Amino acid sequence: MPPRSGKLFKAQSLEDAETVYSKLDGFSVSEKFDDGYHNFNLITNIEELQLHKDGVDGLFRYDYVMTTTHRNGVSCTLITQDCPFRILWGIGVAWILVLVKKVKANRVAVKLGEILNADVREADIFSEDMNRYIQRNDKTKVVLFDNMDFPGVDKSTLYGQELVQTTLFKELADHGLPKWIVTESEAHGYTVGIGGDVGVTIYNNVEVLDYINFVKDEILPLVK
Repeated sequence: MPPRSGKLFKAQSLEDAETVYSKLDGFSVSEKFDDGYHNFNLITNIEELQLHKDGVDGLFRYDYVMTTTHRNGVSCTLITQDCPFRILWGIGVAWILVLVKKVKANRVAVKLGEILNADVREADIFSEDMNRYIQRNDKTKVVLFDNMDFPGVDKSTLYGQELVQTTLFKELADHGLPKWIVTESEAHGYTVGIGGDVGVTIYNNVEVLDYINFVKDEILPLVK
């Protein structure tokens, strides 16, 4: 199984779980694709919807066309993308977690916001919260710093098994913002990549529920 990726979004004006479930239940739309040579019916729908005490789970599925060229012209292939998601409620805030790579996760989150008539925006892990997470975890192996204030240097990356204890890490932390890290979760034992835009990749072989539980336990407390 490849690494499992996802991204967390903040949802404004989201109603209660039962209302959200009813709006998503049975959602399905289709559109025609016709380039003069190929004719497809592209379906976007929601399946496997479940209502839990702490959220709503579902599978957002959409079709798209991939075109390839060869000596005799253009060939089109119809592909279905599956995107598991969970909607969570906190104190005064709701979150949408989409389990797919960032670009596709952005598309799915926007579409879910349209269906639910909610304002969906990117979440953030502020640099000080990321720094505290790194300081608590001495198994951090990679840190990408952004917005460096050194002349002529905008980004810098540190690699190493014990980099958090080095003087170079402390110096760079004073002059830049940690925007991406690779670390090992002490509680779950996963090797994970965490971005300031709350993109999360688990490099171990994990199921959807494992991924969701990791985000709930270790990422949500960091997010603003």
